[in-house]
Amino acid sequence: MTNVNRYHPLLVILHWLLAVLILFQLITGDNFLAEMSNNSPGKISALKTHLQVGIVILFLMLTRLILRSKTDTPDAIDTGNSFINRAGKYSHILLYILIFGILFSGIGTSMIAGLPDIVFFGSGEALPETFDGIPPLVFHAVATKILFFMVILHFLATIYHQFVRKDGLLSRMWFGKK
Repeated sequence: MTNVNRYHPLLVILHWLLAVLILFQLITGDNFLAEMSNNSPGKISALKTHLQVGIVILFLMLTRLILRSKTDTPDAIDTGNSFINRAGKYSHILLYILIFGILFSGIGTSMIAGLPDIVFFGSGEALPETFDGIPPLVFHAVATKILFFMVILHFLATIYHQFVRKDGLLSRMWFGKK
């Protein structure tokens, strides 16, 4: 593979698009959807949006993984500290694991709760009285909290690289010449 200084432009687009969609899901899922009563008239519509955006994220994440395996990527930045280097590598792996875990636990939760028929196919059935007790939902709820924390760490690490280390890390995930 060729040594490059930036990620492929499609990976850049996917990164920023996924960042917006994932933040949207984290903020609306936790602060809006989870607080809304299942008897609320807007709950089905909110669930439909949440599920649709989740499906889009799944498709984009799979596309990103495939594209990343097929394109040249920049070498990892050496901070001069092996612990920080490893933390950077493993934090990215953890982000992928959390995102896919959240996506699949969301799919599992929706299947167990019968949401596809209710939300997408207009079965006319009411939503379950509660989603409590659905095993994948427990993972979904915990993993979204961890992911939110990891997103904040990811942002802070980017700020550290860009403004403290001044190593141009942010330019790797932006548009420009290789």
